[in-house]
Amino acid sequence: MYKIIGVLCGVFPNFIYAQNSMSIPVISDTEKNEKTSDSKSKNQTAKDSVENPASLNVNQENVSVQTLPGSAPSPKSIADLTDKVTSAQVEHFGGEAGALRVRLRGSRAFEPTYYFNGFVLTGAGSGEQNLSLLPNTFVGQLNVYPDAPPFWLSSMGIGGDINIKSCRRISCFYYGKNAFTNLFKLSTRIGSFGYKEASVIHSIKISKHTEIFSTLDYITSQENYSVFNNNNSSLSADIGTYEKLQNNDFSKTSGGIGLSSYNEFFGKIKFDLAFGLQNKGVPAEVGSQAGTQRLNRNLLLTTLSSEKIFAENGLQWNNQIGFLYNTADNKNFNSNSNFASQAANSTNTSVQVKTFLILPSNLISHEQTGVSLDFNRSEQETNTTVPNSSSQMNSHVNVNRTEVRSALFEAVIFPITEQWIFSSNVNAWISFAGANANMVESYPSVDSSSSLQKSDREKPVSGYTFSLQNKFYEMVHYIRYVKSQRRPYLSEVYGSPDGVIPNVNLVPESSQKVETGFNFPIGEIGYFYAKDTDLIFLKAISQTTFQYDNIEDSSRNGMFLYTDYYLTKFWNIGFSYQYLLAKMHKNGEETDVPRSARHYFNASTSIENISLGHIFSYETKFAAYANMNWQSSFYLDYTNSSQMDIPPIYNSGFAFSFQNTLLAQAFSLSLDIYNIANESFATLSNSTGTVQSVQSNGYLGFPPPGRRVYLTLSGEF
Repeated sequence: MYKIIGVLCGVFPNFIYAQNSMSIPVISDTEKNEKTSDSKSKNQTAKDSVENPASLNVNQENVSVQTLPGSAPSPKSIADLTDKVTSAQVEHFGGEAGALRVRLRGSRAFEPTYYFNGFVLTGAGSGEQNLSLLPNTFVGQLNVYPDAPPFWLSSMGIGGDINIKSCRRISCFYYGKNAFTNLFKLSTRIGSFGYKEASVIHSIKISKHTEIFSTLDYITSQENYSVFNNNNSSLSADIGTYEKLQNNDFSKTSGGIGLSSYNEFFGKIKFDLAFGLQNKGVPAEVGSQAGTQRLNRNLLLTTLSSEKIFAENGLQWNNQIGFLYNTADNKNFNSNSNFASQAANSTNTSVQVKTFLILPSNLISHEQTGVSLDFNRSEQETNTTVPNSSSQMNSHVNVNRTEVRSALFEAVIFPITEQWIFSSNVNAWISFAGANANMVESYPSVDSSSSLQKSDREKPVSGYTFSLQNKFYEMVHYIRYVKSQRRPYLSEVYGSPDGVIPNVNLVPESSQKVETGFNFPIGEIGYFYAKDTDLIFLKAISQTTFQYDNIEDSSRNGMFLYTDYYLTKFWNIGFSYQYLLAKMHKNGEETDVPRSARHYFNASTSIENISLGHIFSYETKFAAYANMNWQSSFYLDYTNSSQMDIPPIYNSGFAFSFQNTLLAQAFSLSLDIYNIANESFATLSNSTGTVQSVQSNGYLGFPPPGRRVYLTLSGEF
């Protein structure tokens, strides 16, 4: 990695010299170091959505990777990027290669539905695994919809939606608008626990309307942070030894290539191809002998879309096709005691074809009518072996699902005065699906083995949204009612790796929600109530096997408040607060929902663009940030007997940037420090009065594994 830093330091001056004779680029106003607050940006999106509800959403939050150096943490992953979402509670598990849980509006659904350029990442299984394999440097922006997305996204979940937009020059380069044919960006990062990263990005303008964007990213980390082993003793919680977590390292190679062009016949054309390869160790339990198990995951994803606008009538016609292929292989697994079901290999594929039309008219006032048709096919194949057993214990699952979803959208816009606009819209969809299954499974911890071969026409699922919104000068008010359903993933119905056994009796999840709020240039305030039914969660069948089941109905009451504001040209402050009262209804009893804290609070401040003069021909600037994340205590179980309190987490960082506007060159050196106080312990108490300090080490997700420091060197030219 130090060789890489040396190469970068040697290469950058050569490129600086080589481009002295090139033409002066055109720099947009937003690229002259002028940054509007996130509240103003969100308010502008809300105002635009009143006049164009088919394409936008009042609650749409756009999170960009392109921030001023030092004004916020430099994201190392898509998981880091989700930390900036103000309408979500984000939990991380197991360090840099761990899992991610994002709850939008406190949703108890398994996860939001993730998309890549409108293509659903959730196929046979959940989308989190596919999300972690995408190249970090190929992500330009997150479009977050906490309640209801635009109709053309064809929402497939009840927990909100997050659409990932791929990078292009304008979104992923500091000087995104310029006349240069080639733009390059090189970055290298080193950090705690052996973290190393190197990436290269290239954009070439073939013509005025054609760009090829490519990227390659490599990450490796030991993740050997220390864990406290007290042999799970609640009586001697503070007696034990620190041990480095072993076999927890990972490496990831990923990249992508994208093409954007304009054709008079087809309109805007966008093509993206991304891949990700990850090799990760699976650590043994704390205190036990180090494991040797390795998990290999691979991803291939491609999308092709076109957008054509007919000038004579304003008709917009969009088409898209996408393909996803991912595999998972377990290597060197073993079991020293009992049986541990492990998947030898698993393969998932998804194909999606989508087309939708938006037609404006003036029959009543200003109307927009939209029609969408979506075709999806997902397939899962899993071969499972049980260590230390005969081949009779092997299992095989091959299942596929074909789904057709149609949607109808209608909006009416009333421009009452120049500063007062009112609109209403309704979006209704229905989905028909059929599944074919060929399953032979024999788990030693299950009462009986099963063999299933069937072709099943699944029950239709449907949903709709009715929304009213109005813009009065700078204020936007909205109220909407949302009803949605989610089919179980194939892996939930027919089993998946790591001991998850089938449950062919699962029924779809459903949710109904009312939400209202006010959006201002300085922030947003709102309230929601939701009722969720037949929520699907994983429950233990034995020590080594698990099964998904419809085990919960719940209700959610909550309010949210968010603001950020520039006190001066250089000083920004912001905070977000969410209150959630989530209750589970089971067997006639009501209890607090596990892992759902009532209070979430995030506060941040930053100083940006502090000029330090010029070094050679480069304007030198300094920036720094600090933020704090806190949530109240929560229960870990359905009986509300075990309660966890976690400490607040403080992060901070600073950066020096060097910019030459005429050459469209920008370099930065930044330092990010996560968990400054080095919090490693949470307090766990139960109904018997026992109080225990526990180090969660990522297994519970709170707090993160120790203090982490990252040094990043980045340059574009």
